[in-house]
Amino acid sequence: MIPSICTKVQNLLNDGITKECHVVYLLTCIRKILEQEDQNSDFELLKFYSDWALHSKLQGHTAQNVLSYFNKEHSLLVNGDENLPTEIQNISKFNNLIEDVKKFLEIHSISVPEHTSSNSSKFISLYASIIEDCPLIINPHISKGAQITKVTVKVEFAEHVQHNQQYYKVRWIITDTVGNDGELFVINSFDV
Repeated sequence: MIPSICTKVQNLLNDGITKECHVVYLLTCIRKILEQEDQNSDFELLKFYSDWALHSKLQGHTAQNVLSYFNKEHSLLVNGDENLPTEIQNISKFNNLIEDVKKFLEIHSISVPEHTSSNSSKFISLYASIIEDCPLIINPHISKGAQITKVTVKVEFAEHVQHNQQYYKVRWIITDTVGNDGELFVINSFDV
């Protein structure tokens, strides 16, 4: 079954990923292959990102690991400090997602057509739109003594295209146990 799923992924990439449903389908196919090959531990973050696209909220072990970075830097996030650790920068910019997808495709000899290889920002905007309002929730049984309760993503698109670029902002809202929100955001754009 894996060769047929790889063919489907290749066809999807050849056609181009231009809609949220394409991102969900890609991640679903990747997840199926990972499960069949029992490679979940090699691609733990990719599995996490796939799960996040398919569920209304997450609170499992990998989600707790991701949330631990936000919890650890709670005071910086609530105070709006811009000097955030690399881990949080990679998470908030979805660097790990893009790297893992590329690594997965390479391992499975799935080529990325040139017209899609430079469009990771578009992919991120679509993915962020999928997970919008689907919080990562602290599980008190796993993450004891956490200072935060959840992290939620919001996406805002600029009203007007500028210089053939669609700008968008991905907001990460971190809610603490008292109910206060901290926020960090990333602004990016893609070709239209």
